[in-house]
Amino acid sequence: MQICKLDEKTIEVLKAAVRLGRTKFYSIYKKSSLPLATTWRRVKEALEMGLIEERDGYLEVTERGLMVLAFFGDPIALARLAKLYDVTTAEVEYYMKQLSLFDVPICFSKTLVDTLQLLNIAELYTFKGTVAESLVAKLFLEFCKPCIIEIDGNRYVLGTGYIVATYCKLCDGKGRYELFTSCPRFGKIFSNMKKLFINTDEEERP
Repeated sequence: MQICKLDEKTIEVLKAAVRLGRTKFYSIYKKSSLPLATTWRRVKEALEMGLIEERDGYLEVTERGLMVLAFFGDPIALARLAKLYDVTTAEVEYYMKQLSLFDVPICFSKTLVDTLQLLNIAELYTFKGTVAESLVAKLFLEFCKPCIIEIDGNRYVLGTGYIVATYCKLCDGKGRYELFTSCPRFGKIFSNMKKLFINTDEEERP
C-alpha cells in the first residue's frame, strides 16, 4: 500500500489526536511528547493532507487519517473505522492488510469506500470467503450505489453474467453481504430482475 510521506512525528500527532477525539490543538500538544512548535507544524501538515479537519475551532482525525493509522495497526483507528461501517475490527484489519499487498495509495482516498475504485476485479475476488468479505461487499454496494438493482429489499450489483456484490435475504431472511455469490436461488434472482425490467419497460411505453 502506498502510504503518505509521513514521519514518526506526524504519526505521533495523529495518534494523540485520535485518542482525544474532537479536541483542541493544545490538548494534542500535551498528549504528545513533541515540542510545541513541532506539534504545530505537524498538525498544520496533517490539516493540509486531509488527515485532520478543523470545525468550529476543534480538531478531529478524518477517515483518511484513520486509514493511515489503521495501516500501522493502531487499535483505536481500527475500532473507529469498524464502528463507522458497522463491522468488526477484524474485518477492517484484514482489509487494510490486503490493501497493502495491492499497493493502494490510500492518501488519495478520503474513505474506505473510495479505495474500491483502486481495485481490479481479480483483487476484489481475493476477499471472497475471507473475514472481510462482508465489509468489502458492503463497501462495493456503496461505491456502486447508482448501479444497484433492488428487489424486495435485496440489493445487487451485476457483472457480466454474475453478481459482484449483494445484500440478500433470500436464504436466511436475516440478510447478509456477499461477494460473487453462488446462491442456489441464483435463477430466481435473475427471474425477478427480468420481471422488474419488463414491468418497467411496459410502464414507460406510451
